[in-house]
Amino acid sequence: MNPVEDFILKQEAEIKELMLFLHHLFLEQYALKPKLSYGIPFYYRNRWLVYLNPSDRGVEIAFTNGFRFERHLDDLEARGRKLIRSRNVKDLNELDPKALEKWMEEALRVDDKLAK
Repeated sequence: MNPVEDFILKQEAEIKELMLFLHHLFLEQYALKPKLSYGIPFYYRNRWLVYLNPSDRGVEIAFTNGFRFERHLDDLEARGRKLIRSRNVKDLNELDPKALEKWMEEALRVDDKLAK
């Protein structure tokens, strides 16, 4: 088991379920690499793409270059941050898979563009 999985397994039930789902999705569907940084899970391909920040309100799904997104920003929040755009999700039932897919497509597009 890696440090990211260890971190996720220490979370409370609903948070753990949501984070495990996202962790496996990021690894299996998007081929991202996990790393525990700043005490939370980050996922990258060429650069940091997304991180998961658990809290008592759920899990914040945060895109490190979200300010560069050209589409699908409607449901993401800046919350006073210049670079990061995020969405807080309370549990797995609240997660909109279509929205997540659109955000991930946009994050991967930005990552490819920045890698050139």
